[in-house]
Amino acid sequence: MITRRIFLGGTLLTSGGLAAFSNKGAGPVGHSLPPGDDVGGALNARISDIARRGGGTLHLQDGVYGTHAPIRLHGGVELIGSGKTIIRAAAPIGSSGAMRSLIETPEGERNCALVNLTLDCADKVSFAAWRAVAPNGLRCERVTAVGWHFGLYFVSSRDAPAQDVLISDTVVRNGGSRQVYPVFLSSTTGGQPFRRLTVEGLKIVGSGGAYARDNAATADQLALQNVQGFSLRDVVSQDGGENGIVIVRGSRDGIVRNITVSGADGHGLQIGGGGVAATVDDPGFLAKGAEVRGGQSGAHARVEQIRGNRVWLSRLTQRQLTPGEELWSAGQRSVIRDLEFCRNISVTGLRAFGNGQNVANARGLFADLYISHAEDISVEGINLETPPDGVPILVNNSRRIPCELPSRAGVIRARRTGEVICAG
Repeated sequence: MITRRIFLGGTLLTSGGLAAFSNKGAGPVGHSLPPGDDVGGALNARISDIARRGGGTLHLQDGVYGTHAPIRLHGGVELIGSGKTIIRAAAPIGSSGAMRSLIETPEGERNCALVNLTLDCADKVSFAAWRAVAPNGLRCERVTAVGWHFGLYFVSSRDAPAQDVLISDTVVRNGGSRQVYPVFLSSTTGGQPFRRLTVEGLKIVGSGGAYARDNAATADQLALQNVQGFSLRDVVSQDGGENGIVIVRGSRDGIVRNITVSGADGHGLQIGGGGVAATVDDPGFLAKGAEVRGGQSGAHARVEQIRGNRVWLSRLTQRQLTPGEELWSAGQRSVIRDLEFCRNISVTGLRAFGNGQNVANARGLFADLYISHAEDISVEGINLETPPDGVPILVNNSRRIPCELPSRAGVIRARRTGEVICAG
């Protein structure tokens, strides 16, 4: 059998995920834990025991495993269901003062997996269906998440990256009464970059209704933030909240293949955004909300966040900041050393339609494909349908964006900075 292989960022990706994820055959195997109304304590004890013994597999039977407490999935443990296995919140888990998740992977744990089961938050979990901080070698295969606030929430920490994460043949749908991100994969502000991600066969359907002024918590369906080295294949985003799929905050070195995005309130697929993270010499005179400008480019922006020497700048639309130029605010200046552009991403086989619903009545122009503050993005073999109040492709403040479009795709709107080539 020939396996499709891709080399990204020094790691081998295959159609079956990352080879480093395999933990099969290691350690003890448990079979005997039956379902029940409140088996959280017993399930946690069994997982801890397997982890202490060096890792292994715990099989769960058909039926509902109710829990009143978070299930802590430790490194080295694979929790495998039958396909008819449900882990369900049987009572409220966490509160506004103690944000807890149905499944929690402690920070930095290695080689853990959920396979072939359903996570039912039942609208009783204060945070996520599955939350993992700085996981290393995490697998999420044939999982369905429902009733969530966040769905899958995998992030880096300030000290360690999330890395070697696989999400495959997974469905996130039917969220709870208040929803944010169905799937959130991020470095978080000030955290280490998220490294090496494979997503294949993911389907996200609905996000708690339309993104609107009175439902502003509903956000992008699939969000990649500062992910370095990724592959998205056979992903469906349907009836989303704000945007369908966003690849932002300096994400780079990625392959996007066979993606369908429909029904988003804003953009369908977004690469880059209306802002950028800058590393500066001296952020001491800057404050959140301050207006800044580039001394040479003349670009204007607003400070949103400051973490050490990294400054997140928003509302950049007409001009582009450049490394090496001075950043001015209130008569003081600092030098920009680096800008986190989205870079080196290949998009093939994008199908987008029915986006730009704009139920929230937001200002701006919407597109099936939006590219901003990005460079070296290749686009080909796509099928787009112009949003009602938008365009098929909107390119803004980007460089080296070769596009091949069918002529029926219509007009491409571009505010050109650097080289933008669109032919069709």
